[in-house]
Amino acid sequence: MENLLIVQKQNTEIPKDIIYSGKIHWMSYCIPVLQSFLGVIGLLSFAVTIGFFKIISLGLTVLLYKGVVKILQLKFTKIYITKKYLTITTGIINKTTVDISLYRIEGKKVYQSLLGRIFNFGRVYVSTGEITKSFVIENPKEFTVMLSQSSNC
Repeated sequence: MENLLIVQKQNTEIPKDIIYSGKIHWMSYCIPVLQSFLGVIGLLSFAVTIGFFKIISLGLTVLLYKGVVKILQLKFTKIYITKKYLTITTGIINKTTVDISLYRIEGKKVYQSLLGRIFNFGRVYVSTGEITKSFVIENPKEFTVMLSQSSNC
């Protein structure tokens, strides 16, 4: 919570009455990092290959772009629960903020694979009548408990 308080002082977009802050789990970065690594290999091999292999290495270079964009999206995603809202902010340059009223939340679902149970991460689905949001976070069960407690207040 201390890091979030430092960010609160620097960023006026974050509300002052945060009850809980969800953190993106490090496991979410594995596939984008792998994509970026393959993209770098494709970029390096593009210079030395010819013919059909040059097309394949160009295709791998696209993975570099996709991986870096996904890493940045994950890095700039903020999920927090306030007294009245579940707020999800995403975006690198263009920010998208979704405020879901805690009173309108109709369903919550937590999916944890075997790896998720071992490393304590999972995908949380939150839905209202109109909006369904999902995200991979640390401590998903703790997050849903805090979500339930906040909506009962």
